[in-house]
Amino acid sequence: MSSGDIFSETQAILARAITPDTDPALAEAMKQILAAAQVSRWQRYDEYALSLVPATDADMKQLRDKFRACQNIPACSLGWYDLLQATFQILEERWPDREWQTTDIKEKFGGLRIYWAGDYPYAEDVFLDAAELLSEHICEECGAPGESRAGGWIRTLCDQHAEQKR
Repeated sequence: MSSGDIFSETQAILARAITPDTDPALAEAMKQILAAAQVSRWQRYDEYALSLVPATDADMKQLRDKFRACQNIPACSLGWYDLLQATFQILEERWPDREWQTTDIKEKFGGLRIYWAGDYPYAEDVFLDAAELLSEHICEECGAPGESRAGGWIRTLCDQHAEQKR
């Protein structure tokens, strides 16, 4: 994976997620989260194997230990790890004194759902909405650009994982 690959992945996801009707604040939040998510993904690139090292269950569980607002182990596939990592990182950096926490993090109808409680005004809520919307365009298995796929459960998958699930 090269920096060009990451750039084209980012562009593909944003082209699907941001429409002309998207609220500008929401669009900006999506861009910031996706940029941070791609940095997180890039940090797992193995230069010797020339491949991306997938996120693990341990990585997902570690979100709860790393971010005080994350009170749940996410009940979703590992492809959304970087999206969650980026979202929590941005929220804690921008609003470190907010008193809020997750009550549930899961996949529902092919998208990420982040349920929360506490002191959390609109400005921060836009970032959670952005993460949920972005998840509908990111493969829940690997983190590559994906799309909603029907067939029993609705899942968001890249072409490769959609073919494997058939």
